[in-house]
Amino acid sequence: MRNLTSFDSQHFISECEKFLIEYSEILFRSSASDSPKWLRADFVNLIALKSRKIEDLVLLSLFSYYIPEEVGVLLRLSLQEYCDKNPEVFWLHFLLQGKGLMYNFLCMTNLWSTRDFFGNILTKKRSKKFLNLFSFVFKTRKKPKRVLRHRGYRDKGTLKEIHEYHSFASFTKEMNELEEQRKILKDTLLFLQGFLEWWG
Repeated sequence: MRNLTSFDSQHFISECEKFLIEYSEILFRSSASDSPKWLRADFVNLIALKSRKIEDLVLLSLFSYYIPEEVGVLLRLSLQEYCDKNPEVFWLHFLLQGKGLMYNFLCMTNLWSTRDFFGNILTKKRSKKFLNLFSFVFKTRKKPKRVLRHRGYRDKGTLKEIHEYHSFASFTKEMNELEEQRKILKDTLLFLQGFLEWWG
């Protein structure tokens, strides 16, 4: 990161803390923080990362120790999960082990020079967009199903096609057999009546 013989680690850490404290208070002093989103009933205790840029990942890690603890812990968990799935950002693991270890790593690493760190990562412009680098995850609200209203009894298994003949006298098998017996009995009585009139 820099030449350790001429590098003042105490000054570097104090400048970082001064900047992070100042901007964390500015970011969470807005009206939105009066009724924080993470207190909503449908919040599922999960934060989704919106950016995968190295500079943004470092900024999120730094701010996670200076924002409200409820959000900071969840943010570090999301960053740790991303780090575990992406070995190329193994260095992110050192930023998530605690504030003291984070500053030790930043003072010892050669990934960024001091000018690069304060010129491209810890900047006012990038810090103002901090709240846009992640989002709170809530329960999905399913669209209510529209009630389908209909009239009458719908038995689609016995419905005929539109072009077919529809008979409203669709008796059951037992009813048809009973009707056939009544017809035979009636024909028999009429035959006997006619025979008796002819015989008499």
